[in-house]
Amino acid sequence: MSAQAYACEDKDYGQVICVVCVMAPHRCMRLTSVAACAAHLRQHQLPAAAAWTTAVDQCLRTGAAQGRQGVHRSIDRVMEACPALTRAQCWQRLRWLREHAAVVRPTPDAWPAELIEQLHEGYRRGGKCKREAFCAVRSRYPDLPGHVITRFARRQGWLVKSPASVSPRRRWTAAEQAHFAAMAEQQPVAKMAHALGRSRKAIRWRLGAQGLSAKVEGLWSARRLTRTLHVGRITLRRWIAEHAVRVRDAHITGTSLLAYRARDSYVNEGVARDGTASITIQPDQCYCWKEAAQLLGHRIEGVRQGVARGTLKLVDTLVSDQALQRFCQHYSLGRLDRSRIDPGIHRWLVCEYGLPN
Repeated sequence: MSAQAYACEDKDYGQVICVVCVMAPHRCMRLTSVAACAAHLRQHQLPAAAAWTTAVDQCLRTGAAQGRQGVHRSIDRVMEACPALTRAQCWQRLRWLREHAAVVRPTPDAWPAELIEQLHEGYRRGGKCKREAFCAVRSRYPDLPGHVITRFARRQGWLVKSPASVSPRRRWTAAEQAHFAAMAEQQPVAKMAHALGRSRKAIRWRLGAQGLSAKVEGLWSARRLTRTLHVGRITLRRWIAEHAVRVRDAHITGTSLLAYRARDSYVNEGVARDGTASITIQPDQCYCWKEAAQLLGHRIEGVRQGVARGTLKLVDTLVSDQALQRFCQHYSLGRLDRSRIDPGIHRWLVCEYGLPN
């Protein structure tokens, strides 16, 4: 005798609940509520395997045919009727039912030609089209496991990926290791990868292998440096133009070069009469000072004046600790007014950066 599922009016819950009856191995009891089902389980101490009756399996199959929400509803009903079961056991039983279903399904070779063509087109285009084709197959064959479709697509050659165009792995040379050590924790990962000709993932992996951080430490922004040294931005730009303060990347941006050359004062001065105005400047490129002077028809002094005035912009104006120490030790005399610096900061600069006392 098989167990039966029926709907009953539960007075405690005040609503109609679908109750799955659990049958003992030696008899079948007609349970009238979830509480009675739980009491029956506790009385007979049925193991988890005894709860897998035909009605429970049918409830799980019905929920599986209604999608993921239907599966959750069916599992909730089974757990209400059988408190001894856990959600993990219900999912395990549902997977077992899908794999050992007695339903005779047509093999992929017997699928309609239009369905195979739709599946092939979905795998070729990918994304939404692939999901729609997958759902079309599952809607036609509800009990069909997903791995059957994937296995069929793999056998047809639809999942074969083209070999990735990845350059062969190359070893780090001594020069690259020295360059890497000099830039570690001083340059961002993207700039290190570009300078060394390697991927960002490789740079991050090597930083982690050596116990270093990918974050840039010990950098001074222009605002922080001017507030610490009590100087203005114009003074700091003049020091940068004189190479007294070295920034992280002193290349000149192509955008500022275009704006500088397009100024009326630049054209009126007659600097572009030698044909330099016809030379193309790429806005997304950066140029060294010598190249900028050639593009503008200036000497290096003219480029320095443009950097000091702020009309020519640099790529990266951050200053490292080493550059600040170099300025304090060699270029601060005659440039830095120590009387304007806070006494505590002055003592710190003397101790940490070698500022002459």
